Amino acid sequence: IDANQEVVQVRGETGPYLQLAAGRVNLNLFKMARPGLSLGVQAAVRAARKLIETAGWYKEPPTVELVAVHLPVPLVGFSDVVVSREMTERYYREEGETMLGTARQLFDAAGIKYVPHILVGQIAQTIVEHAHKSGCHMIYMGTRGMTALSNMVMGSIATKVLHLADNPVVLVH
Repeated sequence: IDANQEVVQVRGETGPYLQLAAGRVNLNLFKMARPGLSLGVQAAVRAARKLIETAGWYKEPPTVELVAVHLPVPLVGFSDVVVSREMTERYYREEGETMLGTARQLFDAAGIKYVPHILVGQIAQTIVEHAHKSGCHMIYMGTRGMTALSNMVMGSIATKVLHLADNPVVLVH
């Protein structure tokens, strides 16, 4: 992925995550991303870019706990008979790798150390719990840019993290 979010090279199966629209070819990552992934990936990329941009402000180079959190797949009726645990875990892994992919590329290119984590749970609570368990000094995350009214009515993950976290939270819009 280049600086304009254009797909430069593809490796492996992308069908579950990226789709080419009919008509004129558009290789923009956010336009190709499967519905539901695009806004979260955009927020994560903005946060990663801002962290890279400001990394020199810190006394020591930051080590990043790069986290993707997926909501648990609901079990309905006898779905556990049809969908195996291995299938569910593969789904979480593939979705998580997609969510983290661009940020990983950006951190690799900038030489910033990171440890990737794919977690499952309620998103805000899982982010805060992971930050606490891993000894993070700060939570750095992107926002999806909801309006104040939408945020007040629906709430946002960023707002929930702000309320749950004991350590500083940096929100990148």
